[in-house]
Amino acid sequence: MSNIISIKNILFGYQEDKDIFKDFSIEIPGGVTTFIGQNGTGKSTLMLLAAGRLLPENGQVKILDRDTKNITDEEELNRLASVIYQNMEFDTEETIGNLLKIVYQNGHHSDSVDDKLISEIVEVMELQNSLEKKTNAASKGEMQRVIIAFSLLYGSPIILMDEPVFALENDQKDRVFKYITSYAHKFNRHIIYSIHDIDISKKFCDNVVLFFKDGSAKVGPKEEILTREMLEEAYQVPMHLLHEREKLNRKTLLNRDKMETGLTGKVID
Repeated sequence: MSNIISIKNILFGYQEDKDIFKDFSIEIPGGVTTFIGQNGTGKSTLMLLAAGRLLPENGQVKILDRDTKNITDEEELNRLASVIYQNMEFDTEETIGNLLKIVYQNGHHSDSVDDKLISEIVEVMELQNSLEKKTNAASKGEMQRVIIAFSLLYGSPIILMDEPVFALENDQKDRVFKYITSYAHKFNRHIIYSIHDIDISKKFCDNVVLFFKDGSAKVGPKEEILTREMLEEAYQVPMHLLHEREKLNRKTLLNRDKMETGLTGKVID
């Protein structure tokens, strides 16, 4: 499958963390791609660069052959790629049920709007009892499922998700990612997600971008990247200890204060 995002020779760093990426290049293929690697290797930062929400100091980022430096309109950018950030929260006067309809009607599925996709996603995301709530009354896990539903109903050609299910239980994670994968293939959407759960990546992706502590990354089909040797090199621990590390990472995410995102925020991961 052809590449959907091209990143060439970029330089990027926050003021106190210069050179998170230095002369960094990568081509991200279409389909469902997962970002994995240790904390501090730049997964979240690269996701924001790949989505055009951050711009490199030098080098070039292209989304579907469009240079992100030339996209100045936010709506135009959303029409290419939408982003789910970690710990997204917002208040509205509308109920969740009405918001789902509004997002769907204004998104990329609007040429064939009906209630079937909404009903399908509500069922998969277990939102039947959430439709009359406002967003400020939703739990963290409930809100994560709502935001995933928004992203799928809006249906940008590329959807980027930064740790979208860390507050969900394991059976919910599997159900959500199984649906996300089938949705991407059915509607010809490209989904990129970061996650600490290697088992989820093994089951629900086409391609992997594996980040290393030295600032490099390797990309390829999951069968080539998710090998014992490569994972142990990236995580710098024996394979049998990786699941313990994943549990600690999930606990850290659940207890983390709301992160700053946006153009001036510092989000490395």
